[in-house]
Amino acid sequence: LKIVGKDLGKISSLSFPPPSNFTADTQDGTGERLASLYYDFRAELPEELRLELESPEDQTVTEHLFVNVVHSLLLNNTPAKLKIYLQLSRDFTADQFVTRQLHNFFGNESITLVQKYQEANLIISDTYESAQDHQHFFHFNNIYSIIEWEELTHIIGSMLVKQNYQLVYGSFETS
Repeated sequence: LKIVGKDLGKISSLSFPPPSNFTADTQDGTGERLASLYYDFRAELPEELRLELESPEDQTVTEHLFVNVVHSLLLNNTPAKLKIYLQLSRDFTADQFVTRQLHNFFGNESITLVQKYQEANLIISDTYESAQDHQHFFHFNNIYSIIEWEELTHIIGSMLVKQNYQLVYGSFETS
């Protein structure tokens, strides 16, 4: 802190997202909880290190840096998770096949299969059903069709990208 002084915020933006792109000032109170964590952490520092943070400007810069770095690390390690409901009845092996393929393509961390269609972000079915407003629906004519799998993986990938972007930045533009 003695070397970089008030330029700590500028220097840190080389390694961490600058406040204009990312901020922990969230409506869910995350920023306040992380600031509280910072002050708890600072209180545990040895006295000689705390003296370096005497000026209010230094405290504000280091608090802001701490909160944004920790928040950024938490968000970057929180994967998007898509809830999928399978309704496959034409082929008795379809459930196992589709489940295995989804986990092969997207892994266990990205998708969760749910037992209730009301909990799902995406319904995959081989019969026609209408989805509710907050859900997407994918209809399989043939679970062994590569064209249908390409379409499904595109839909799931797009949903994960949007969910992850919203998780990190709070909103996204569709243009």
